[in-house]
Amino acid sequence: MTDSAWPKWSQTRSKRPIPPERAAAARLRNQQEDLAYRLAQVRADMKVTQTEVTRDANAISGPLKPSVEITRTEASWPRRLAAMDTMKQILTGYLTNLRQAVAWKLDGVSERAARTPLTPTGTNLLGLVKHLGIMEFGYFGTIFGRETDEPMARMDAEVWATNADLWATPDEDLATVRGFYARAIAQADQTIAALDLDQPVTVPWWPPQRQNVTLARILVHVIAETARHAGHMDILREQLDGQVGTHPELGGLPPHDAAWWADYTGRLREMAANAPE
Repeated sequence: MTDSAWPKWSQTRSKRPIPPERAAAARLRNQQEDLAYRLAQVRADMKVTQTEVTRDANAISGPLKPSVEITRTEASWPRRLAAMDTMKQILTGYLTNLRQAVAWKLDGVSERAARTPLTPTGTNLLGLVKHLGIMEFGYFGTIFGRETDEPMARMDAEVWATNADLWATPDEDLATVRGFYARAIAQADQTIAALDLDQPVTVPWWPPQRQNVTLARILVHVIAETARHAGHMDILREQLDGQVGTHPELGGLPPHDAAWWADYTGRLREMAANAPE
């Protein structure tokens, strides 16, 4: 078929100018895809070590610089950019980011503020971190036959009945709970690294029809659990001192001052007051 035989609409359509914003977006996507491909090739060809990845990531400046300094055990950002080529990398990357957000929510708060319940059911920052540590020990330790002698990791009927996993005793201070959470993460990471995602495992406290699962299912479950409570902590911390976001330099909100937010919230309250009950 000759060019002249093509329908007129196709010829007309091909001559239409592309809107500048679409052209710019397409160029950006192409650049990002090309960068990701080239970084993946470099890593594959040069066999980049974890130490080198960490060093190079921390040397990045400008708009691509990570919002927090990357350490040897936290060098997930450049790996995600280069080639997150396995499902385990994807899942552990999300879990790592959430864990860091949880830990940051305790930075700069006093013992009293961390323990203060800010909901009718007693939700508090320190208790949520303790709870997440218990979850990590249970789901990546106990069910895989890796028991711990951590007293705080205990989860039984008595703990459940008293909600004791969601509040810290007087001797479980900020440093104690943070250390507990860090040790839970360390053991969890060892389990995740040692096993394949299709590793079968039984969760004895789940309903019988759902007890037999895999490491992949456990990872998704703990990601969901951590994300839920990280959101709780975000709201609690904002009530305490106005801090928001997932990292010190990543608030996730438009950069307005307090007066703008007060006006914004006032307008929302006014609309809510005028809405039907």
